Amino acid sequence: MMKRDTIYFIDANVPMYAHGRHHPYRRPCQRVLTLLARGEISGVTDSAVHQEIIYRYLALERAHEAQQVSSDFLTLVPGILPFTRREVEKMIDLTSVRAALPTRDLVHLR
Repeated sequence: MMKRDTIYFIDANVPMYAHGRHHPYRRPCQRVLTLLARGEISGVTDSAVHQEIIYRYLALERAHEAQQVSSDFLTLVPGILPFTRREVEKMIDLTSVRAALPTRDLVHLR
């Protein structure tokens, strides 16, 4: 059972898998978005997540989906954490410890 006072960081994979074609993660990600829509859980994201969504869909030449998925996600998760010098410094520090993570994921570790 999830605590109601817990705030979850929602990464780009959640709205993208939920929106995408058949995949083992599609239904679980749709469930997360449903819980957010119902107010059963709370989530935040950051601007880099929206950048990832838009970048991926534009790379696939699907601009309309870039707008739609990012816009819908913004409606469900209006809280956007600031991305400041502190986060950049932490990302730099984590590069030596978290080398196995993709660079784009390092920006979300806080």
